[in-house]
Amino acid sequence: MQKEWITNQSVLIEEQAKFEEIRQKTDELTTKEMILQKKKMRLNQQVDAHNKAIRELEINHKNLTFEMNKLNDLFYRSKSKQEQLSNDNFNIEQDFKQKLKELENESIKLEN
Repeated sequence: MQKEWITNQSVLIEEQAKFEEIRQKTDELTTKEMILQKKKMRLNQQVDAHNKAIRELEINHKNLTFEMNKLNDLFYRSKSKQEQLSNDNFNIEQDFKQKLKELENESIKLEN
């Protein structure tokens, strides 16, 4: 009986040692899990921040493209009006020269 009790005590001590080792590993794994969860949370926050920045950049790009198209449209309209005014001025100048020549000729006829 004493031998059995000593054997049982030895088994108990071994089991307690195994239990303590398992408890330590469990504590370590729990700590690692908490660290990884915090790291995951930080990474998710960074991803969210990057996605938000990307959305803002896309919106800004869209707005800039719209503004650029608007400016291009105004530029081409202005250029078209400038060409039209230049043509109109040329035509008016030619008409004026023609009338001036006619008046000169008429004046010469009247002088003679």
